[in-house]
Amino acid sequence: MPQSTSSVLSSLFNFFLLLASVQQRTFAVLVPSEVRIGALYDGESPTDRTAVRLAVEFVNNRTDILPATRIRIVEGTVVMLANLDSVLTVCHQAEKGVATFIGPGSSSSVKTTQLVSAGLAIPQIAPIATDPMLDNPEKYRYLLRMSAPDTVQSRALVDLVNEFGWQQMSILVSRDDYGTHGLMEFKTLASQRGWLIRTVQQFQPKENPAQIDVLLQLKAIKTAGARIILLNCGGLLGMEVLRKASTMGMTGEGWVWIVTDGIASISIGETKVKSELSDEVPDDLVGVLGTRPVGSSGDLYTSFRQYWRAADPILYPGAGKMKIEARAAKFADAVLTFAYAFQQIIRDGFYRPETPLFCEGNVSWKWTNGPAMLEYLKKVDEPGISQRLRFTSARIPRDPLFDVVNLRKHGWHTVGRWDEARGLSMRTRNVTFMGMADPVPEDYRTDLRNRTLRVVTIVESPFMIMRDEDENGKVLHGNERFSGFCVDLLDWMSQEMGFRYNLYHVADNNWGAKDPSTGKWNGVVADVAYKKADMVVASITIRADREVVVDFTTPYVDVGLTFVMSKVGRKEISLFNFFGPLEKRLWLLIAITTVAVGVFLSIVNKLSPYSCRPVAITQPGQDNHEREPSLKKKEKEKEEDEEAEDDENDQTRITLGDWIWNSFCTLFQQGPEEYPKSAAGRFTAGVWWLVILILIATYTANLAAHLTIGRLQETVGSVEDLAKQTEIAYGTVLSSGPHSFFQQSTIETFQTMARYMATHDVMVATSEEGIERARRGNYAFVWDSGILDYVTKTPPCDLKTVGRLFSKTGYGFALQKNSPYTKEFTEKILWARESGKLEELFSKWTGGSECAREDAKLSTIVIGLDHMLGVFVLVYGAMAISLVVLSLEWIIVCVGDVDKKSAKKPQTMPEAFLGRFKSLKQKLFGDSDPLARFRLPRRRTPVPAKEEYECNTQATL
Repeated sequence: MPQSTSSVLSSLFNFFLLLASVQQRTFAVLVPSEVRIGALYDGESPTDRTAVRLAVEFVNNRTDILPATRIRIVEGTVVMLANLDSVLTVCHQAEKGVATFIGPGSSSSVKTTQLVSAGLAIPQIAPIATDPMLDNPEKYRYLLRMSAPDTVQSRALVDLVNEFGWQQMSILVSRDDYGTHGLMEFKTLASQRGWLIRTVQQFQPKENPAQIDVLLQLKAIKTAGARIILLNCGGLLGMEVLRKASTMGMTGEGWVWIVTDGIASISIGETKVKSELSDEVPDDLVGVLGTRPVGSSGDLYTSFRQYWRAADPILYPGAGKMKIEARAAKFADAVLTFAYAFQQIIRDGFYRPETPLFCEGNVSWKWTNGPAMLEYLKKVDEPGISQRLRFTSARIPRDPLFDVVNLRKHGWHTVGRWDEARGLSMRTRNVTFMGMADPVPEDYRTDLRNRTLRVVTIVESPFMIMRDEDENGKVLHGNERFSGFCVDLLDWMSQEMGFRYNLYHVADNNWGAKDPSTGKWNGVVADVAYKKADMVVASITIRADREVVVDFTTPYVDVGLTFVMSKVGRKEISLFNFFGPLEKRLWLLIAITTVAVGVFLSIVNKLSPYSCRPVAITQPGQDNHEREPSLKKKEKEKEEDEEAEDDENDQTRITLGDWIWNSFCTLFQQGPEEYPKSAAGRFTAGVWWLVILILIATYTANLAAHLTIGRLQETVGSVEDLAKQTEIAYGTVLSSGPHSFFQQSTIETFQTMARYMATHDVMVATSEEGIERARRGNYAFVWDSGILDYVTKTPPCDLKTVGRLFSKTGYGFALQKNSPYTKEFTEKILWARESGKLEELFSKWTGGSECAREDAKLSTIVIGLDHMLGVFVLVYGAMAISLVVLSLEWIIVCVGDVDKKSAKKPQTMPEAFLGRFKSLKQKLFGDSDPLARFRLPRRRTPVPAKEEYECNTQATL
């Protein structure tokens, strides 16, 4: 039973399905004799209406598209800025029972009319609406577009700009949806490529294009300097903008205007841009470049063009020509797209008769067949006029194509084509630029020459000096109040670059810092950032936070941060400061050498033969009458013996210690008690006296410098030392570049200093105040090295810079953000560096330093061994030479002792040397007294058979 019941229910369900199928087939054979479409025009171009009418005739006269159904047009005009009127127009067409809306042209009007279209579930085909905001299918549910969005056109524009190597441009758009949204993608892509958009200007559109006011925007673009201008607005507005730009001299040689499809898609004959005396485009507008959707690549273009050429231009404005403009082709394709979709919906049996729909009342009116109609529109894949008609799931054309067009004397000429797959393909580089220029125009050129710049500054010597009166008491005004390095540099630049300037001092006397609570800037940076001044010319440091709101040139001075302290301070007391001029090793070597010289002179005095003389000694076996001299001779010998006795007694007292003592007496310039008698000893002694003279003179001079300068041994020698202590206060100028550096630094040392400055009364208002506070002592002032180096070189010479440079940066000129003049000033500063102009100005303002010359006079160093090593080489070299002289003395005296005629004297050199050596040995080692070897004998020994020798200090060479 349950099984038979289930079988019956299944049979009934199949019966009803068959019945529904029969009913569907019954409706499918119903073909309407006509169908209505609503055509919406916004008055932008008369050819819109012509294109729709001729496209309807083209479809109605064909047997392959809707052969049994004729299309009727319900026309209406919408006003772009009158939204209520536009809504009423669309509602009026809906009451006529239209199956689809076609148009209007502008994106703004499409957004307005889409409210009614979506509300009544009637599909809308937008032929040329390209606003990227329309890409949202949920918001614009019943919209189908015949043109690719502006995001695609922006990629084509980027390739076009890149083709000619331009990297700087300005943008001018209308202040409506189409204008403001159209180039958003272009700006993003330009930023990714590193291009510079000098300025983006907007103007308010008007219903009557002749009433637009765009002079201020054009003036701003001209001032910005970029000569490549992208214009995005409606066609009639765009041509009016070009006419006004022509009157300002912005369409001649050197200028490039690139327009979008809103302008490039309309016929020039419709824009009233032609000359009053001829049908040609005025010379000052020839050369405009543009991009627009391709309008002639469809399979039906040729057959439709026959209708277009055959049409009466009076009845069909814009027709009767050989070529169909892209805008007109898109409107015609919209009609074809509807025809293809409606034909398919009839074939599939889903056609439902259109019913009038009303916007009034509380009833929610919707066309029940609207969703199906929209789906069939999306599925169209048929030949068209501009290109093949097929769409993506987002209801935009597949494989969009764009033409690159160039405005010539007789209208737009295609010079290139762009598609997403292959990019830009230029058919010819023979593009006509404005002014009939042959070379590709430059993308940037300023009008700096003959301009007057308002320049803000702040006083800081020697870069900027301000005075109200001259030396004679004359009151100064304007630029003549200022002088200094920056003024001279600015004067030179003004002569080279042809501009004039007006200098003024900043009102709040601040350099420029950002208030963390309000986010506002102060000082000279604020004057430029908020466009009160054109540029800052002063010793202002280049910092990243400042470059957010202003543009800096390349540095004209490289600087960093350092700090100054007073030279006057507490001197450490030491009992041995007099040892300071010489190094400890040098003192030790002087003492060693003094002892060495004494020892050497003692040895040389003992060994030299000229410290001995011959004495006759009686030997056993000789006759008394031979040994005894005459009376006269005896008396003479007695006198000589007495003198020798005195000398021998003196020599007995000259011990090794005596010679060392004599050496020290000579060192301290007290004079020795004894002098060497031999040539060898005298040579060493003479060189030692010379060396002592050098040592004493060096020590005396360096000691005087030490005592005069009295330099301190500072406990603070670097910024790290400064941060670790709290005895010496330190600070900088409030709301200045260095202050910002400490506040923003992530380095522990500088963070510590920032906390100290924030919790102590150490900040100053100006750099002059900080320098004066440092002069009073116990304060370190942190500031730019360029200023502090200058201060330490000028009187009163009581400051000194301490430690290394940190936070290295430079001084530059600051200009308004995206200023057209930044590049020119940067190039001129680089040229001044390379040509030596900056060095010349530095020599003038920071040249002669009295403090440096004074310090050079008083400066001293500790004399070390490496400074005086040569004098000791001289001493020990003299000792070596003395040994050679000593050898010569022995040779000479031995030669003199040889006398072959006298039997009493040596007959040969060896005998003479042996005799003297034995005598010397006897005198040095013959006595048992250990000290006897170091003193001379008191009495002579018996005279030997031959002459022997005793030390005789009276002997000379």
